[in-house]
Amino acid sequence: MTVYMDITCQLLCRLVDSYERELIVESLKRNHGNMSAAARDLDLSPRVIHYKIRKLGITPEWYQDKV
Repeated sequence: MTVYMDITCQLLCRLVDSYERELIVESLKRNHGNMSAAARDLDLSPRVIHYKIRKLGITPEWYQDKV
């Protein structure tokens, strides 16, 4: 793999992570921090959304309604 391809792959990975993060955060906001509801909203399994939340460093509790 050339240096150019390596840099391109890294950039693409960052862009995909950023887009996934945005989609998940918006879904968590709509579903008040409920990860299961966000998973259904995004048509993901609970296991996948938990993995992505952990991987992307998202804190679902920030989006829960405070009583």
